[in-house]
Amino acid sequence: MRKHKIYDITSDNTGRTSTDLLPTVLGEEECLPSHSFGPYIREYFLIHYCIKGKGTFCVNGKTHEVGQGEIFIICPGQVTVYTADADDPWHYAWIGFSGKEAERIRSLAPVMPYHAETFLRVAEFARMGVTNCEIYLSHIYEIFYYLFSDRSTNSDVCKQVKDYIRLNYMQELTVESISSRFTLNRRYLSRIFKAKYGVTIKEYIVSVRVSKAAEFLAAGYNVSEAALMSGYPDQFAFSKMFRKVMGMSPSEYRKK
Repeated sequence: MRKHKIYDITSDNTGRTSTDLLPTVLGEEECLPSHSFGPYIREYFLIHYCIKGKGTFCVNGKTHEVGQGEIFIICPGQVTVYTADADDPWHYAWIGFSGKEAERIRSLAPVMPYHAETFLRVAEFARMGVTNCEIYLSHIYEIFYYLFSDRSTNSDVCKQVKDYIRLNYMQELTVESISSRFTLNRRYLSRIFKAKYGVTIKEYIVSVRVSKAAEFLAAGYNVSEAALMSGYPDQFAFSKMFRKVMGMSPSEYRKK
């Protein structure tokens, strides 16, 4: 059964000027499988937070996967469609706002992780029928604080991930284990890493390992030793990856 609650809170903005940050709407919904909304164009900014489940968000011709603990951002004038997963439909809460201060949101990625409990409180207030403008204004500023604080540290996080890989290439490394270590959503970390360095985390791990393996082979180590020391316990998988990157087998490289 679909559960849907939405509240228009524009009437509580009486007395606020057009230059302010103005809350406009809030609500929550437990969607049915494959439930879809759109194509639709908003006249205000709108942020949805996925409380649980998953779905897809389509904006500017691109489709993004969204899961628990992530937000998706809609800006005025954008044509958007969002659809609940067929097997694990999402339950989300949202808050809408307008005003000049809201324009900062346009600089953010359309999908981002969100670690605070702001939207859970918004959902609870929606269930209670609370429509006080000042309460929601404080929540919007809290959202801004976390979103722009996270953004300012993206570059540092990417460098830390890069350094971590270079120091631990011999260990078992996966995108999942790295994102867990840095307490970041896997898709989000993958996205910001690719945006900064032009390669995926997996591709970077491979490049570091193969580069180190080439150094070991050049230093006189045999193929099995080079494989183990560069993080490949499976010599066959190592040889296959080495050939793919270097254009020759490890044995051929060692004889150069």
